Amino acid sequence: MGTEAAGEHGSCEVLLVRGNERRRCALSWEHAAHRYTMEIVTPEGRCAGAGPDLFAALSEARHRIALNGWLIAVQGSRLDTYRSQGCDLEHVCVLHPGEPADGTEVVGVLDPAEPAQAASTSDQEAFYAQWQASVR
Repeated sequence: MGTEAAGEHGSCEVLLVRGNERRRCALSWEHAAHRYTMEIVTPEGRCAGAGPDLFAALSEARHRIALNGWLIAVQGSRLDTYRSQGCDLEHVCVLHPGEPADGTEVVGVLDPAEPAQAASTSDQEAFYAQWQASVR
């Protein structure tokens, strides 16, 4: 995925996880006017998210689908990934406690992840806070 040109868009299939249940769903995104928008078609309907980068748009959409118990198995939903200064608008850094995120280990926000790696936004935020404390 490109990150700089306005007016970019894309789509992919993502795996939703709820306990032992798995569902493949369509996800589409657009980058225009310094803003990312995203829509995921879930079994319960459409969920949208928006933000200044792809991670923020994904996080907003994740909050909405979590109301029905779903997690999204993509790299940006892993417990140990988060946006950082070392990443562009469509990538996240892999975080290791006690080590600064210097941009050397990055993954695409929407790249597939293993179902077991999918985390809630609250768990991801908690891990991020612990990681921040470990590098101070």
